[in-house]
Amino acid sequence: GPIKRIKMSFFYFGTDTISWPYNDSVSSKWKDGCAELSAQVYLREKGDSKTYLRLNYNFLRDLDNHPSGFMERWSELGLVHEFNKHNAVHIGQTYRLPITLEGYKNTSALDMPTRTQIGRTYGNTRSFGVRYMGNYKYADFDLGVYNSTRYWRKFNGNGGDFSGIVRFYPFANLDKDKWGKITIGSTLNAGRNDNQYVVSSVFLGYDYKRFHNLFEYAHANGYNNDTTCSSAVSEGFYDTMMFDITKKLQLVGRFDYLNANVEKKTGNISREYSVGLNYRINKNLRLLGSYMFRQLTDGTYSHAVALQAQVKI
Repeated sequence: GPIKRIKMSFFYFGTDTISWPYNDSVSSKWKDGCAELSAQVYLREKGDSKTYLRLNYNFLRDLDNHPSGFMERWSELGLVHEFNKHNAVHIGQTYRLPITLEGYKNTSALDMPTRTQIGRTYGNTRSFGVRYMGNYKYADFDLGVYNSTRYWRKFNGNGGDFSGIVRFYPFANLDKDKWGKITIGSTLNAGRNDNQYVVSSVFLGYDYKRFHNLFEYAHANGYNNDTTCSSAVSEGFYDTMMFDITKKLQLVGRFDYLNANVEKKTGNISREYSVGLNYRINKNLRLLGSYMFRQLTDGTYSHAVALQAQVKI
C-alpha cells in the first residue's frame, strides 16, 4: 500500500509546584502538562522515504475560548518532504513557531521545569502554514508563513504571520574539546491578529566541555500567544548557566527579567532567580527540580519549588 512504515511514540510530563506568595499561605498543585501520542507515517517511495506525515495529539490541552475541543489538541498535523539531508518543507502544523529560542524549544529539551518569561509570554505556540528548514555545518534556519490564529482556532484567520529563526556556528570547523561551541542567532515573529505585533530576539550560547551558557534578549511591539493578542510594548532577557556534574546529573542556574509594559513607569517588572537539578535516568526518563524566587516592582514576591517528571515511550 501507500504506507511504508509508521513510527509511534508517547510523551508525558507533569509538574508539582509548591508555592508560597508574599503574605499568603503555602499551596501545592500537580498539573498534567502533556499526554501526547505521536505518529510519523512514512509514505512509500522509490529509494529512501523522504515524505511523511507528522501526527501529534495532546489529550490534555485545554485552551481558553477555543471553538473546538478536538482541533485544539492537535499539536502536529502536517506533511513533511525532505529534499535532501539539508533541506525540508513542512505543510500544515508541525513544530513550535520560532518565537524566541526559548519559546521554540521542545518541552523535553527545556533546562528547567518552567520556560523563561519571554518564552512562555511570547512563544511556546503553534499554527498552521508552510515552513522551509535548512540544516548546514555553519548555520541552520527555520522560516515560515502561517495563519495568525493559534492551534486551529480559525481556518480563515484574522491575518497572516511570519516566524523565523537563523542560527550560526562559527566554531563548527574547530576542535570543540579545545575551543568549545558558539551559537549566535536571532528570531523574528511579525503579523496581525486582533492587532499588529512584532517580536524579535537575539541570543548567544557557549558550550565548553561540562559548562554551558545561554543568553537571550527579546523585544515585543505586541505579541500573539496561545490565548492573547496584546498590543503592549515589552521586553525581557534571561541568562541560563549549566554545569554537568556527571553524564546524568546537571546543575542549572538562571536569572530571568521581564518588563511587561515598558510604557508604564511602575509595577510591570518581574525578576526571577532560579536554581535547579536535572537528572536523566535514561534516554526515556528525565526528572527536573528547581527553586525560584520571584520579585515584582510593586514590592510583592513569591517562592516556588517545581518538581517535574518526563516520560517517553
